[in-house]
Amino acid sequence: FLGVVLFFGGFAIFFAPLPVFLTDVGFDSTLVFGLYLISSLGSALFFGPAGTLTRRYAPTGLQVAGLLARGALLPTVAVLGIVLATSVAGITITTLAFLGIGVSWAVIAVTGGTIVTRLTPPVAHGESLGMYAALSALAGGLGAVFGGYLASVGYLVAFGVAGGLVVFGATLVAVVHLAVTRDGVRS
Repeated sequence: FLGVVLFFGGFAIFFAPLPVFLTDVGFDSTLVFGLYLISSLGSALFFGPAGTLTRRYAPTGLQVAGLLARGALLPTVAVLGIVLATSVAGITITTLAFLGIGVSWAVIAVTGGTIVTRLTPPVAHGESLGMYAALSALAGGLGAVFGGYLASVGYLVAFGVAGGLVVFGATLVAVVHLAVTRDGVRS
């Protein structure tokens, strides 16, 4: 569960200061809303395909891929905002990054519950899913506070730490994947 705390903490560190960062680099409220909408649309459109992929392939491997993509995209948003800001190229590439963030969320969300239920006996599914949800909420709250602090140091620092925590969490998920695959459990 440490991986869950790390990657959900990383998500919150990124999303807490994000609207202020975007307005600081020149995005107006309409563009900020549009970016969030694009991310949500990417998630909504990819939940079905993520479920299909999860049935076909190892969910932990898919989750690692989703986490690595998201871990790379979070600091990319900071670099894009700083370097390209609201130029046509900046808005276009940032929009694509937000679409990727949304698609990665669909993969992470769908695979998360699947992994938890496959790694626990049926009698403990409810407790395990509850623990997963509680840890993600706790990490989200703490990450938001920490994200605000890190943003006061610098947005690149905040978004870099966010991406780093997500990648480290992905590494822990990969370790679990290797361990359970070796033991013959399909995760």
